[in-house]
Formats: sequence, C-alpha cells, structure tokens
Amino acid sequence: MSSLRDVLYLTLRQQIALVKNKSISSFELCKAYLDKIHTINKQYNCFISIDDKAVLKQARFIDRKIVNNNLTKLPLLGIPISIKDTIHTKDIPTTFGSIIYKNFIPKEDAVSVYRIKKKGGIILGKTNTPEFAFGAVCENKILGATLNPWDSHLSSGGSSGGSAAAVTLGVSPVSLGTDYGGSVRTPAAFCGCVGLRPTPGRIPNIHKYNAWKWLSTEGILARNAKDAFYFLQSISGSHISDPFSHFDLWPSKTKNIKYAYTLNFNGAYQVDPEIKKLWNKTISILKKNISPLSQAQPDVSEADRTFKTLRSFNAWMHYQEFIKKYKKNLTKSFCWNVEQGKKITSLQLKTAESNQHQIFKNFAHFFQEYDILIIPSTSVLPFSNDQKNVTKINGVKTNSIIDYLACTYFISLVGFPCVSIPTPFKFNNLPFGIQLVAKPYHEKLLMEVSNNLERHGFKFCQPQID
Repeated sequence: MSSLRDVLYLTLRQQIALVKNKSISSFELCKAYLDKIHTINKQYNCFISIDDKAVLKQARFIDRKIVNNNLTKLPLLGIPISIKDTIHTKDIPTTFGSIIYKNFIPKEDAVSVYRIKKKGGIILGKTNTPEFAFGAVCENKILGATLNPWDSHLSSGGSSGGSAAAVTLGVSPVSLGTDYGGSVRTPAAFCGCVGLRPTPGRIPNIHKYNAWKWLSTEGILARNAKDAFYFLQSISGSHISDPFSHFDLWPSKTKNIKYAYTLNFNGAYQVDPEIKKLWNKTISILKKNISPLSQAQPDVSEADRTFKTLRSFNAWMHYQEFIKKYKKNLTKSFCWNVEQGKKITSLQLKTAESNQHQIFKNFAHFFQEYDILIIPSTSVLPFSNDQKNVTKINGVKTNSIIDYLACTYFISLVGFPCVSIPTPFKFNNLPFGIQLVAKPYHEKLLMEVSNNLERHGFKFCQPQID
C-alpha cells in the first residue's frame, strides 16, 4: 500500500483485519476517512452530519483496548460506519432529511446502530436522504442533492443515495440504509455498488409505526457482497419488539442452483431502451457462466396496484399529522406520496392485503422450482438531479412518479431478500445493476452467487473523480 488512503478502498473484512493485527490503528483509519470526507463532501453531499471529535474519541478508546488485547473478537472492531439519516442515532442529530427535524437528537439508538457499537463499530456520520426517505432524487432543504459519483450532474438515487455515494466514493467502507420500494437497490445501481435488502426482520426495527408491516426494512450498501453479508450477520438477530426477527437460520445451497431471469415480468412495467440493451448484454454473459438459466417469472398480476395501495395507506397512517401541521415546510414530493393514501377505502385496503398474500404465494411456488430470480435493478439510467421525477419510461407516460421503481417494489411487496450487484456493462460510463432474488432467509445463497459472478466481472469499479 502506497499510503493510508489506499486502505479506504480495501474490503470491510481487510480493514478489520488490519485494525485487529495492529497494522493500522482505528484512529488512523477514522482520521483518513474524515480527511477524505472533508475533501469531497462539499462537492458530493454524501453526509448531512459528522462529529470528528466524537469519532476520533471512540477510535482512541478502541485502540487502547486493542493494545491491552481486549475486544479483538468483536466483528466490527474499530471500523467507522455511516448511517442513513432516517435511522435513530443516540446523541447524534437525526434529521430524516427534513427541516422540521433539523435539531432532533434521539435519546436511543436504533437496534442496528446499538449493535454496531456493541460489535466494536464507530458511527462515522449520517448520510443524506430525501425528506423522510420519499423522493427520486436524494436531496433535501438541509443539504441539497447528493451527486452521482460517475456524473455529478446526475442523481445518486433515492432514497439511500447518500449512503451509496459514500461507499462508492470511498468515504465509508459500508453504510446502513433503508429500503421500502427500492431505496437501497436503486442507489446501488445508480452508483455502481452493492445494495442488499435482507428478509424483513434480519435487521430488527423497533421504530416502525406498525411492527407487522414488512414493506420497509433497513439494508446495506457495500462494495462487494461478502462485505454486505458479513455486516448483515454482525447486526442481525432476534429482538423482542420485532415479530419478524425471531427466525435466525441461514440456509444455503451450493450445488444444482437453478436460475431464472425476466426483464419486466412479461411486460408488467416499462424499461428504457438503454436498459434493455444493457440487459441483453448481461443475459448473454450470464448464459456463458451460470446454468441452468431459464426465462421465467412468477405471476405478478395486481402487484403494481397492490403495492401502491399499501404504500399509500401506510404513509398516510404514519405521516398524516405531519401534513396537517407542517405542510408549508414539507417538500412537494413528500406531501404527494403521503396524500395518496388519504382516500384509500377499507375495501381497497382489504383487497390489497388479499392480493399481497396471493402474490406472495405465487413467488413461493415459483421458488420451489428456481433458486435465484434475476431482474434489472432499475428501469431507467441515472437521470438529472434537476429532473426531480421520472414521468416517462420507454417514451410512455407514467401513471405515477414511482412507476420507475416497479422492478424493485414488486420484490418489496413479497418480502423476499434480494441484492443489487454491478454488471460489467455501462452506458455512457453510467453503471448498470441487476437484482438477484432468493427465498426468504437465503441471504447466504445471494452472497455465494454474487461472489461467483464477481469473478466474471460483476464487481464494483472505482470511479475516477477530480
């Protein structure tokens, strides 16, 4: 290594090993990250808040413990990790990307953050997000827009764009984000990194408005699938307040894996021509390296209407008081998203819940025959930050501003784990990602398949920045 700065693009596991064997100190590692953050954050807007003194104080504490040969078994020992600014962090501002919460400091950590600290990790800072994680562009009135590392005129993706850009730019080894309709996977694809949406409950969440709703889950941004899986295992596990967290097995399969692929679930949504071209190239290379690979998909009839109904209803139930009290201070995108649920009837809600169950069964039956389903991570390429919303796909006017996320929210609807990984192909130097979907709790299989594909070019590439 020519310099300490070269360490920043090593894998998470390599960095942990360096700290544990005292090749570098946690203080040196954190200082290198902070120095780089302060160099590029004004340009890219990855972080909303950073507290250098708190980070370095904790790093010194970790280093003293390491010198005394304590804590060396902790899986995240001395590693700085960034957190999306919609996730509660005790004594650290959590703004949710809204000026309403600009000075809000939680009194307790989210379960995931608490576990990061207990496992030896250090909270590096809070990454940018659109207001309350609603928005196609990762921007808010506090910080502005997070820029795409491959083209600073373009979006880094909503809503975990700050986390995805931070990982891609080498200012965070991994980052904790959230994914509702694609908020980890879309930024991962736009920025060219890995985005893991685990089975709901793998990362317990006690701050949901309804513990029985699985559409949203925390997720992970990383530069390779092994790091994402390692991080997931470090913070997963049962929690009394999350009913989905109590299954803690990690089934896998290494032989006779059967793969299926679909561009758009037999025409269930539109994709831009550039995406289709990249997809065709991707399938060609996949056919040479994995088999059997069949063109097939589960039945997703009513999935679009069902997701939109449930999402809108949940948003209205959670945020209606914000709209009533603070609408003048809220973004149009956030208000639009929430107000879609205002007129949902009880019959529409009951029908959506019934359809969700049927679509889940369709997926469950499909995955009795197949182990991995491969689909594009996005229906469009990264678009301008000035565009705000996607109103046309493949020249066809969209029915709503979230239609471009259908390829990700179909998977959110059924709660199956999935990971977005970069492909070897780009369009005008912009990355393209694919999703691998597996049965619930089969994140280990996703990691193994992703790791195999990495050897065939499906891997992170470092962008060249000024």
